[in-house]
Parts: sequence; structure tokens; C-alpha cells
Amino acid sequence: MADYLNTEEQEFFESLHEKELVISPDKNEIDRYINYARNSIETMNKFEIELTVRDFSKFKAKALEQGINYKSLVSMLIHHYNSGRIALNI
Repeated sequence: MADYLNTEEQEFFESLHEKELVISPDKNEIDRYINYARNSIETMNKFEIELTVRDFSKFKAKALEQGINYKSLVSMLIHHYNSGRIALNI
């Protein structure tokens, strides 16, 4: 196969393609990944907002122009505002 692989690397590569390789993490590693997942998941809150039909339609259109759905755009705008990346000129 590849001349630059040693025997062990060659066997590993072949086992990947033959789907023979099974990696079993130990309990400590599994617990570590569970903690990573728990700490990275944030609780989501929902809220309701009233908009005119015209504003809502324009907002949805702008979200589509960016290739995202409007709910993601609302979430992103709030996140950017909270982190100081955007500001209101009132």
C-alpha cells in the first residue's frame, strides 16, 4: 500500500477499511466524555415576541439570504448583543 507506513500503521489502516477495528474506552475515559457533554450543554429558554407581519416577513427573508432559519438568526443576534459584538444606536 503506502511505502511510508510501518507494519503496525499498515495493519491499523487496513483494519479501518475492513471495519475490524474496535476501540473500547475505559470507564474513566467514558466518564470524562460524559462530563464534557454535561458541561457543554446549556439549558435553552424560549420566549415569545410579537412583530408586525411586515417586520416578521422581512426578518425571515434576511435569514434566508444568510442561509439560516430565522430562529437561529434571533439567537445569534441576542448572543452577539450580549457579548458586546453589536450595539444599539438608540
